[in-house]
Amino acid sequence: MSLSSPSDPSPPKWANRLLEWYCRPEVLEDLQGDLHEFFDRNVEVKGLRKARLNFVLDVVKFMRPYTIRKLEILNNITTTIMFKNYFKTSLRSIARNKLFSAINIIGLAISMSVCLLMISLFAEIKSYDRFHDNPHQVYRFNNDLQYQENDPSHFASTSILAGMRFKEEVPGYEAATIIRQTFGADATIGDLKFPLDGLWADEDFFNVLSFELLRGNKETALLEPYSIVLTDETATKFFKGKDPMDESIMLDEKLYKVTGIVKKPPFNSHMKFNSLISLSTHIKEVKEEHGERGYNSWMNMWSNYVYFRINDNSNLDDLLSRVKAIEAEENAKDEYNNIFISFQPMTGIMTWSVDLSNQLGESLGSTMLWVFGALAFIVILSAGFNYTNLSIARSLRRAKEVGIRKVVGATKRQVFSQFIVEACIIALGSLLLAYGLFFLIKPLFLNLNREI
Repeated sequence: MSLSSPSDPSPPKWANRLLEWYCRPEVLEDLQGDLHEFFDRNVEVKGLRKARLNFVLDVVKFMRPYTIRKLEILNNITTTIMFKNYFKTSLRSIARNKLFSAINIIGLAISMSVCLLMISLFAEIKSYDRFHDNPHQVYRFNNDLQYQENDPSHFASTSILAGMRFKEEVPGYEAATIIRQTFGADATIGDLKFPLDGLWADEDFFNVLSFELLRGNKETALLEPYSIVLTDETATKFFKGKDPMDESIMLDEKLYKVTGIVKKPPFNSHMKFNSLISLSTHIKEVKEEHGERGYNSWMNMWSNYVYFRINDNSNLDDLLSRVKAIEAEENAKDEYNNIFISFQPMTGIMTWSVDLSNQLGESLGSTMLWVFGALAFIVILSAGFNYTNLSIARSLRRAKEVGIRKVVGATKRQVFSQFIVEACIIALGSLLLAYGLFFLIKPLFLNLNREI
């Protein structure tokens, strides 16, 4: 087989590539240049064919130990051996300095466990109210109450009248529900009595909020007066071994009919309840006792909440402008007070930047999140400073160690790698201990929030 075409006055390409493959980068340029000079000289003296043959022989002849590049596998083996040496030396150094190592590992572990707790808290808070269908489409009315020229006070509550006028007069949303808190009574079932609390809610409750209704019809469960929906946990407690549907419960000397069973609200719901009572019951009783104005008052905003769900075709600005028209009409009737309504996304209730009074359930606020985050950062930063200070305090002893390593031939990079491996082992040990502490105290820490 010919080495190359006779008309090509260049050395064989495959031989050139072979040279580039095995030759060390630092000698390749000089060696390749010399071989090309010999090739050009041989072309003039011996002819092109012999010149190419000599070039191939020269490429093979220069496959010497000083020209062959180090194989990658040898590099990997050397690196592995060096890492094992760094690892063993680091373990011996940590074992030899037990007090220093214990202070660093325990300090870092405690700070890491605090940071892990903060991460868990942030993740849990971020998950609040995300279990509802399309939670970003659910909003709540907020009220700003201003007395004369004073600064307004901010409330999560609103009036039943605001919710009723919204439902009757404002188009362009999917569903809206009115909720009232402060329900509580002793439930009498046969000869047994149980304390029971919950929320008043109207018939659209399950159309807005995606709490899982296990039994009953979501359209009618809260429609009629004296209807009650129990959580599965409460129903099991009240009616052990019996079907609770259509059973009666005596509350405040009135009979309530069980029209549904709802799954207990999950821990990441800002709204907690053991039962839901039809809002029509409350309205009926207030009308009988106080007349129409007893509940239908713009200023009666202390225990009522309005939630509504929009759809893809809804225009939030248009909805707000229509609510503002109702707001202006009602505010004109009061000489001293003004109530200004705004919409709050349900996914922001737990971390809202404005401190709201009359919350329906728990709310942490963005300020507290920043405070917790800052505290976690300070704790981990303090542990880092502690490690640095202790390392500086040991610097004289380590200086002797570095000097001995330099004398026996260690490079600056190798000494640096040794210290980095030692620091990583301490950090890894701290992380493992931190995980143990974290899993130990995590349930207690999160239950402080869940049991509010």
